[in-house]
Amino acid sequence: EFVPEAMNKHIDLGVEVPEHPVYVMGQTLMLSEMLKNLVENALRYTPEGGCVTVRVDDGPQRGAVALEVEDDGPGIPIGERKLVFDRFYRVLGTNQDGSGLGLAIVQETATQHKATVDIENNPRASQAGRPGTVMRVSFAPLHSVVEE
Repeated sequence: EFVPEAMNKHIDLGVEVPEHPVYVMGQTLMLSEMLKNLVENALRYTPEGGCVTVRVDDGPQRGAVALEVEDDGPGIPIGERKLVFDRFYRVLGTNQDGSGLGLAIVQETATQHKATVDIENNPRASQAGRPGTVMRVSFAPLHSVVEE
């Protein structure tokens, strides 16, 4: 779904997932909408020629299942990281279209799924000369799911 937009902006859109299935308890439609909002934001704010990576990590050192969407765009200033989850809030000076609802939907979906959302600078974005952003949604791990 996002490949045409990434190609139009010459953005390297990647996915990193474990070789084994990873499970979270949740409502599929809501989780899909949350992921869609995260990827759309990353593509919107990443400049032409940039990089966006969607990652799932369930490593034992994490203690949770993490869904990350990272970009090498302009980043989100620390002082605005809580504000971006407010409905209709827009970071000034971005000159991007949108309603300001995407991250509010992400936060609401995470809350309903007993997950947390964190925003950090992207440590891999330094090559691009911008802070970039990592949006991380952390879910409690499911220890009782068994494949049949």
